Amino acid sequence: MASVRCARASEITSQPLQDRVESVAQEGNGTLVTVDGLDKVYPLRGQQSGHAVRANQDLTFEAARGRTLAIVGESGSGKSTFANILMGLTKATDGRLLFEAIDLAQLPVERRPALLLRQFADGVPEP
Repeated sequence: MASVRCARASEITSQPLQDRVESVAQEGNGTLVTVDGLDKVYPLRGQQSGHAVRANQDLTFEAARGRTLAIVGESGSGKSTFANILMGLTKATDGRLLFEAIDLAQLPVERRPALLLRQFADGVPEP
């Protein structure tokens, strides 16, 4: 079980719907995303030079294929930073982010396989 820093984490349930369970059985199982020790540090400039903001610190979890995983947290906790790393909009400072065994943590969007980019594009819901 991944450790979480959310005061309301115990309120989140992970009971899949019956039809989703059946589709998982048909798709196969296994890990789709593995995050291991992922860090993102933004160095500050100007008068704050020499200091840094840690947006993600030692993120570690796995997401199973065919399951839904919610990334939740307070404002400023690093959710968007993690999504930006996943989408290739920024690079991680340290750690690994494996998506189907491809390490995305340091792989910029322009170097990602076209099929992978299409998979992400299909999975992004409209607001």
